[in-house]
Amino acid sequence: MNYGEVLSKAWKIIWHNKVLWIFGIMAGCSGSTGGSGNFQFRQTMQDNGELSQQIQRFIESIPVYAWVLLALGVLLLIVLGLYLGTIGRIGLVLGTVRGDDGQQKQTLGKLWGDSQPYFWRMFLLNLLVGILSLVIALIIFVPTVILTVLTAGIGVICLIPLICVLAIAVWVVSIIVEQAAAALVIENLGPIDALRRGWTVFRANLGALVVIALIISIGSFLISLVLAVPMVITLLPIMIQMMNGDPFSMTGITWASVGLLALYLPVLLVVNGIIIGYIRSVWTLCFRRLTAVSPPVSLTPASPEPPSGAAVY
Repeated sequence: MNYGEVLSKAWKIIWHNKVLWIFGIMAGCSGSTGGSGNFQFRQTMQDNGELSQQIQRFIESIPVYAWVLLALGVLLLIVLGLYLGTIGRIGLVLGTVRGDDGQQKQTLGKLWGDSQPYFWRMFLLNLLVGILSLVIALIIFVPTVILTVLTAGIGVICLIPLICVLAIAVWVVSIIVEQAAAALVIENLGPIDALRRGWTVFRANLGALVVIALIISIGSFLISLVLAVPMVITLLPIMIQMMNGDPFSMTGITWASVGLLALYLPVLLVVNGIIIGYIRSVWTLCFRRLTAVSPPVSLTPASPEPPSGAAVY
């Protein structure tokens, strides 16, 4: 596989099909305070328990229906995030394939509609991976807590090699899942068959996929550092004020800091969408190059017919 060709082609696809930026923002939906200065803050209180009492009275004053509405709102946001994240992931695969085939004018409505037939299968794929990750996390977390309690924290040192191995395993699983997601759409597979296909592609092309993963990881880390600099500079006045023990007063500088932060967040959202779109495009192109799959999704897949033996959801 030509790494340079994959990386450059993914960027060309994302740049010439800016609708994929929207799907990148959507894909980011599915899946980031502190301060000192307590001494001066406590000095301003007549009683150390006054703040907690005020908070308790405020909570008790909120009617029950408000808590119900809040819970429903949070649930709605979670469901909406899962839906948009799943559609965003599908749309990026479809858009990348079509961009790789030379289509330059892709529309939001077209990609949105063509992504719908794959929704439940991609959702179940993400659900399977999430359940598996949760089970593994519990298997590791529970013994770690028990060992920490029994050995007063000393036993945790013995788990450092295991934690390192686990981190590598999570990294490997993420590569397999990326290939499985591409296989689900490109080869029209069910979630289980897609995971099998992702594992097969990973096992047959271990070196190439690890190199791409390293490039993506290092690049993402460096870009994250660059994007974090304006955020830190913007929040610096607020952090200094909190350290000075007066976190609730709003001076002109803190208001300016809040305003700059409000202006920077949309920029950060768009840039993050571009980055996610680019990374998904790279993984999709890797799958196509490594499997030499002819593009079956260039046209509108109104009702994709799964191959024999594939699960339908």
